[in-house]
Amino acid sequence: MFSVQTLARCCAAEYQPPSRETWRTVWGDDLISYNEVAVGGHHCTVLLLWVPEHRKKVSLVVNRGTEREFSDIVTDMRTYPWYSKDFGIHHRGFGLAARELWAAGLDDLLGTETLHKRDIILTGHSLGGAMALFQAALMLKANQRPVSVVTFGAPRVGLPWLGVADLQARLQNEIILQYVNGDDIVSRVPSLLPGWRHGASEKSFLYSRPHAFHNHRISEYVAALGDEGRISGRHLIDVN
Repeated sequence: MFSVQTLARCCAAEYQPPSRETWRTVWGDDLISYNEVAVGGHHCTVLLLWVPEHRKKVSLVVNRGTEREFSDIVTDMRTYPWYSKDFGIHHRGFGLAARELWAAGLDDLLGTETLHKRDIILTGHSLGGAMALFQAALMLKANQRPVSVVTFGAPRVGLPWLGVADLQARLQNEIILQYVNGDDIVSRVPSLLPGWRHGASEKSFLYSRPHAFHNHRISEYVAALGDEGRISGRHLIDVN
């Protein structure tokens, strides 16, 4: 059983320089190994974790959000609709970035984890949350299934017609959770494209002071999740 706050802490750690010590501050001795995947300024980390209460290994994919890199800015700005068989009608920039990470080695890493029959959880903050949703769609194409997708302050990804924005209908029993901190502005964009949605089966609001930009910080999500009185909805992820 993982707490959602722990996943948010992982998303915060993903913004730090990668090292074993960085991840041990979150997981301690439960961290077995980690592998980085990076291409064109985009980055994610695949953690192999030991879950003592279930005596099993679990893989966690943590996607980094937008930083002040040109590639991230270009990705965010490509908001025009695009169609593909895998993603349906979707945000063009997010789709391209997800495919680049997938081809850069994420597909091989997750294929290995599936071969070992390990549960896979996908998570990310901001742009990283969008990446997690697109990765779930790519896993389905490869006959793989994440047990859960958990996003923090993720933007809208597309239209709900057999694509990435309609993942829950395709995943069925698996859980997709979207966390929104107060009036976080990123969770409401792109706002000029009518009908666009996130793709989550459950949306949980964290009750914070009104501040559309401040509330988007991953540190604010970690803080809000540490106060159960500010949480609405599910905040434990079962890996059993």
